[in-house]
Amino acid sequence: MPRTKWNHELRKFVFGRIRERFGPWSSWGTTTNYPQDRQQEYLDFLQALAVELRAPTGNPDLAGTAIDQQVKFAFSNATLTNKSNFRSMVLNAAAALEAKFLTYRDLPGEADLNRRDDDEED
Repeated sequence: MPRTKWNHELRKFVFGRIRERFGPWSSWGTTTNYPQDRQQEYLDFLQALAVELRAPTGNPDLAGTAIDQQVKFAFSNATLTNKSNFRSMVLNAAAALEAKFLTYRDLPGEADLNRRDDDEED
């Protein structure tokens, strides 16, 4: 299955489109995963966005769940289990900030990177 190449412009585009439709993350209410009382609309929107992005990303199998995962990385304060997850969190948060989906106040105060020996720098 082809992998989507998540670059900065693609991330920024995705966060911008979500902000246009659902507002900034800070307006979503008590939940961090979906706009309050609009979960199904949000998931349907992500799936439609995935279909729209299949050709430009070169991934004919891109799904809304993949976009949802990238979005969740932007405001994650969960334990990040490896460098790849930490990198995704940083890159998605940067794009979300530029797209005005997140503000600096929305970012977690710290990240818990549960480093493993096999994850050390070469």
